[in-house]
Amino acid sequence: MESVIRSVAGHLLGSGKILGGLAIIEDAYHDTAQITALPADRLIEREAELLRLVKSWMGKLPVPALTS
Repeated sequence: MESVIRSVAGHLLGSGKILGGLAIIEDAYHDTAQITALPADRLIEREAELLRLVKSWMGKLPVPALTS
């Protein structure tokens, strides 16, 4: 499903009809933590960066990783 969403997003952003987007990031309490304006030409790239940022905020359990 991710590949379909990325493909459609690429076509929409490439059409020139979308100027940009607004990323609203919430914290663990569902409060707004950050609002970022994203230009259309960097929207997908910045979205990936913001996802990494949010994942770094998530709590982690101190358990060794499972290996197969």
